[in-house]
Amino acid sequence: MYTIAIMIICWLAIGAGLNFFMPLWLASILSIVITAIIMYFLGKKFMTFLTKPFEESQKALQKGNYARAIRILEDGKRLKNWQLHLDKQMNSQIGVIYYLQKEYEKAKEYLNKGIPRHWIGVAMLAVIYFREKNYTAMKNVFNRAVKSNPKHPIIWAVYAWCLVEIGEREAAIEILSKGNKKNPTSEALEQNLAALQNGRKMKMKAFGENWYQFMLELPTGPAMTRHQKGFQGRPSAAQLRAAQRMVKREN
Repeated sequence: MYTIAIMIICWLAIGAGLNFFMPLWLASILSIVITAIIMYFLGKKFMTFLTKPFEESQKALQKGNYARAIRILEDGKRLKNWQLHLDKQMNSQIGVIYYLQKEYEKAKEYLNKGIPRHWIGVAMLAVIYFREKNYTAMKNVFNRAVKSNPKHPIIWAVYAWCLVEIGEREAAIEILSKGNKKNPTSEALEQNLAALQNGRKMKMKAFGENWYQFMLELPTGPAMTRHQKGFQGRPSAAQLRAAQRMVKREN
C-alpha cells in the first residue's frame, strides 16, 4: 500500500534528521509522534481522494445512469494501492448495481470478488445461488455473511426465508434463533422466529426496504408503488437509497 510506504519513508527521514541533534532512542520516539501527526492530516486528504469515485457513482445512480455509475467504479480501481481492499469494495458495489438490474450473472461475478463485510453484497450473492437452486453454495455464502455481519438482522432473516422456501424449516428456526441471540433488540427477528415455531409463515415486510431490495417478494399496499420499478428490472428509489447508504458505511 502506498500509504504504508509513505509512512515508513516519513518515519525514517524524520528519524535520520533528528538523530543529528539527539540520541537515537529519542529521535526514534519523536519521529514516530511526528509521523503519526503528519499521517493524520494526510489521511483526511487521502479519504477525500479515495471516496470521490463512490460519490461520483452515487450521483450517476441518482440520475438513473447505471452504466456510468459502474464505469466510474471500474475506473476507480486504479486507486486500489492507496487503500486496503478498495477494489473489493468497488466490486461489491458494482455487483449490487447489477443485481438491482437483474443482471445476476454479472452481479455474481463481481460479488464473488467483493468484500465480506459488505453485507448487502454478500447476502445478494447468496440469494443469486438460491435463485439458481445451488443450495450448497447458498448456505456457504450465507454462513460467511452471518459470520462477518452478525449484527445485521436482515441477513439472518433472508437466510431463514430461503431455507423455508427449500423446505428446511427446522434449519430456518435454528438460524433465526442464532440471529435473535446476536440481535436481542430486533423485534422483526423475534416475531419471525415465533411465527416459524408456531407453524406460521415469515412476514418479511417488517424489514422494509432492506428486504425488498433483494426482490424476492413483491410488496403490497402503499409500499408497492415505491418498489414497483425495481421488480420491473430497474432499481427503485428505496433500493438505491439502501445501496447508497452501504457505500457511505464502507467508506
